[in-house]
Amino acid sequence: KKSVEQKKREADERAKKEEEDRKKEEEKKKREAKRKEQKAIREEEKKQEAEERKRNRQEAARRETRNKARNAPSDEEWDEETGTMKQTKRSMNDRDHTRDTCCNVRGTAVCRGFSFVLMLIIFPIIFGLCVFTEYNKYGLERFSARAAGESYDLADFNQPSPAPKPDHSPTQPLGKRIRFANYVVNNPLSWQLPAIGFTIGLFGNIVPITPGLVLMPLFQELEISKTPDGSFLLACWVHFLSNGIFGAISWSCRDAKFFICRAIYLLTIAGGGGYMTGVTNHLTLKDLLRNIDASTDEELAENYDAASLDKLHTYIRVVLGVFMCFMSLWVLVGFCIGGVNRFCCPSRTGGSTPGCKSCCQWIMVLVCTFHTGWLFVANIGAGMGFFTFFLLSLFLGVETKRAFPTAIVIAGWVALAPICVMNSTSGEFPYIRILMMTPGLWFGSLLAPWFSKCGGPMCDLLLFWLILLTTGSALLMNAYLKLQENEEDMDINIRPMYGLPAIDAAYAEEDPKGKPRMW
Repeated sequence: KKSVEQKKREADERAKKEEEDRKKEEEKKKREAKRKEQKAIREEEKKQEAEERKRNRQEAARRETRNKARNAPSDEEWDEETGTMKQTKRSMNDRDHTRDTCCNVRGTAVCRGFSFVLMLIIFPIIFGLCVFTEYNKYGLERFSARAAGESYDLADFNQPSPAPKPDHSPTQPLGKRIRFANYVVNNPLSWQLPAIGFTIGLFGNIVPITPGLVLMPLFQELEISKTPDGSFLLACWVHFLSNGIFGAISWSCRDAKFFICRAIYLLTIAGGGGYMTGVTNHLTLKDLLRNIDASTDEELAENYDAASLDKLHTYIRVVLGVFMCFMSLWVLVGFCIGGVNRFCCPSRTGGSTPGCKSCCQWIMVLVCTFHTGWLFVANIGAGMGFFTFFLLSLFLGVETKRAFPTAIVIAGWVALAPICVMNSTSGEFPYIRILMMTPGLWFGSLLAPWFSKCGGPMCDLLLFWLILLTTGSALLMNAYLKLQENEEDMDINIRPMYGLPAIDAAYAEEDPKGKPRMW
């Protein structure tokens, strides 16, 4: 009996020991599995850390290489897609290369193709239809009358019979050459108008030369237009067609990447708004000066020269001439150092820095553009083009090859504002003269971007310096001679074109002292 109990107890102990050994084995396996899992996790973490360190080193190397590429002159260029430097011969003033384009490569190609279709097919067809319609309705009599300078009113575009024209027919038959020479002599505007159009179309689309400064006195001198309003309107039409339509599309034929689209849209609105304000009743510069004169003391008012306000546009042109001569020196220095934008803040982004860092510069540019439209465009019909170029270059740091075409298109589009206002108030439309100048404008505008490409942006700057210096000097000399004779340098009629009831009512109210409440 004792032996059976002992055997049973030993069997129980063996079973218990086996159970404990089994549990220990399971725990050992669990610990081993857990240890392997933790080891795998640690190895994965180490692998991720190694990859992260590798990525950080690569990114640091990319940043260092990119910073070196941006800060040091080099024949290499940073490629964002590959993250490496690429060999290139492009320099800061390369003829074609630019950064921060408004369009991608595919969009630029589509725009370029469409611009070629417009420039080479659509526009010639439209011009041919206009000439064909004119010929079927009136023949060539209206062209001949205006070519001889015998038509007196720009508003007679619906007049079927032209102004009287003297008879220059010879008594004896002449050869073709002699007849052609006689026609050119007796009809000087037949070649002068296309020649003027070609000159303005070519040089006016290479650099922003503000053709209104030259065209308005030229039209009056050649008697192309007989009235100040007619000269102003015809100059605006030439400016709009040459720069706003032909110039914009011709530059798109070369490469639309040169345009700064945000600047074109914003500054056109600002410049047009400035012009509209400058021709509003009580808000023109002459009205404001007269109101200031009337609100001063009587003793001080007696010292004012009444003729000064009558010659106000002459003094504005003198100020513009002085500015042009002064800025020609800056342009010459910019030519020597590699661009006008290198005076203060050369930029590769055209004012589109991340985080709105260029917000203050944009505000200053918009304000200056508005005042340019109010002071210069509304009074003398010029100044928007080269003012915009200097604003883009000095405030936003835009490179020359982008600032020139952008300023040219902005000036051309702003010229549409005086066209709309004057056509709505006077009804004038120099239709025949525009048709006579259109071939020259079209051909000159077509060649301008490719002439600019031949010389490059620095040659354009040199041409701009020459035009600024000669035009500004001629403007000052003419104004000086005319003021010595107590005359105006050019006949321009500055007056309000329309009024707003709210502004008229505000100026009509007077305080007890008899001064306008606006002052």
